[in-house]
Amino acid sequence: MKGILKVRSSCFSVILLLLSMLANNNSEVNEYNIKNYLDSDCTSVANYIEKNFGLFVEKYNESSEEELTASYVENSFEIMILDHEGEKKGYFLDFDYDNGYALVGDEYVFYDFAINGESPYKEIDSESYCYCTVNGYLYLKDGEYVNVDESKNLSDDYLDTLSFSSAYNGQTEAGCGHITDTDLYVEDKYGAGWSNSTTKSVKMATGTYTTQMSLSCYHDYSYLGDTLYYSSEGNCWFVSAYNLLQSLADATGTYKDKIDTYKTVSSKTSMPSINNIISYDVKKEEYDLYKKYYDDNENNVSGQVTSSSGKTHYKTVLANTRFPELYTEVRKYVVTKYGKVDDGSVYNTANIIDSIGKQYGYNFKTKGTVAAGIYGSSGITAINNELPFVLCVSKASNAGYGNHLMAGCGYKTYSKTSGWWIFQTTSYKYFYELRDGHSASKIYFDLTAWTGFGGIVMLDYSIFNY
Repeated sequence: MKGILKVRSSCFSVILLLLSMLANNNSEVNEYNIKNYLDSDCTSVANYIEKNFGLFVEKYNESSEEELTASYVENSFEIMILDHEGEKKGYFLDFDYDNGYALVGDEYVFYDFAINGESPYKEIDSESYCYCTVNGYLYLKDGEYVNVDESKNLSDDYLDTLSFSSAYNGQTEAGCGHITDTDLYVEDKYGAGWSNSTTKSVKMATGTYTTQMSLSCYHDYSYLGDTLYYSSEGNCWFVSAYNLLQSLADATGTYKDKIDTYKTVSSKTSMPSINNIISYDVKKEEYDLYKKYYDDNENNVSGQVTSSSGKTHYKTVLANTRFPELYTEVRKYVVTKYGKVDDGSVYNTANIIDSIGKQYGYNFKTKGTVAAGIYGSSGITAINNELPFVLCVSKASNAGYGNHLMAGCGYKTYSKTSGWWIFQTTSYKYFYELRDGHSASKIYFDLTAWTGFGGIVMLDYSIFNY
C-alpha cells in the first residue's frame, strides 16, 4: 500500500471530518487520499461508508450504468465470512428500504453488493450470521447454521426447477457433475473473465479399479427395445468408501504423515496398495448373495430379461472376481455387516471407513451428515486439511446423478474481480475434484451451482488443531 498511515479508532472521527471538509471544499476525494488515511479493515471501511454514504453513492453512480438510489444505511452488523481460505470477519450494510445491501470484507473488498432488493436477513433475528462464498447467507438456528433461502427446504415447486436441459462445453452429461474440462465449462456457463485462482488436491487413483462397474462382482442386464444394457450393483456407497480408503493407503509425503497421525495401533499392518490385485472367491465370501443368481453347480438362476423382438439374456451375470486387496476387505465387511451390496446410506459409508480403518490400526472418527443446502463447503475444509472426503448427492437436487456417493480428493476455485473507486468485488465459482464411480478419469463437480438435498462424509480433522 502507498504510505498508509495507521490511525487509532479514537482518531477516526477526526479523519472523517477532514475528509468531509475536503469534499465540502470541492477538493477531489480520490483513491489515494482516502486510502492514505483509512484503515483497510472491514470495520473501518464500513464505518466510513455509513458516515459518508452520499459520497459513496455518488462514486458508484459515476462508474456504473445502473443507478444506486439508496439514501442511507438502515442497519449494519458484524458477520462471519467463510471462504476457501477459512473464516474472516466482515460487515453487513443494509441500505434503506429495498435499495440494496453490501457485504464488506478487509482490503476494501465487497463479497456481495446489490443496488436493489431487501436484505437477505430481513425479519431474521439471530445471535450469529455467516456468509459462505459457496452456500450464501446463513444464520445460527438451534445450534446450527441454516440458509436464509427457505426455498431450499425442498418444496415440490422448488424441486421441479432442479434440472438442466443440456450439458455445457467441457461436460459429458447435464447437471452439476460429469465435468471433464473446467475451463471450457466455466466460459460456456458463466462467461468470460474468470480465472483458475486455486487448485488443491490429495492423491487418489484413477483408472480401472475405481469405477462401480469394475468393482461389481455382478452386472445387471436390461433391454430397451432391442438394445441390451448392463449396470453395476448399485454399490456407490461402499465404492466411494473404498476409493477414499485406497487414497489413504497410497498416501506419500506429508499426506502420509497426516494419515499416520490417525494410527493408534502401530503393530497393525499397513493398508495394501492399489497394485496388490488378488482373486476374490464370490461363492465362499458371500454365499447368500451368490445363491440368488447361481446354484451350487454354477448354473445361472437369476431369471431372464426379454427384448422387444423376443431376444433373451440372463438378468444378472457374474462379471468380476479380481480386485485390489483393500477392496475385497471393504466388500467382505459390507456383505457381513449389511447383507447386501446395493442401497446404502451416508451413515453406512462413514461406518465402513471407520471399521476398515480400525482393522489396520487407525481411528478416523469418520462422520456422515445430511442436510439441505449448507453442507457443500465442508469438502473444501477437508482438502485444506489434506484429507479426502465423500460427497453425497440426491435426486432431490440438481446434481444430475440421482442418489449417489462419490469420493472427493480436491477442489478448484475460479475468480473474477471488478472494481470502482477504492473498492473491488471478487466473485468465486467452486469445483470439487471427484472419483464419481462412473468415469475412470477425474471428474469435476460445480459446487456453486449445486442446490438441493445431499450430504458429506469426513474424517475428524480436529486432532490437528486447525
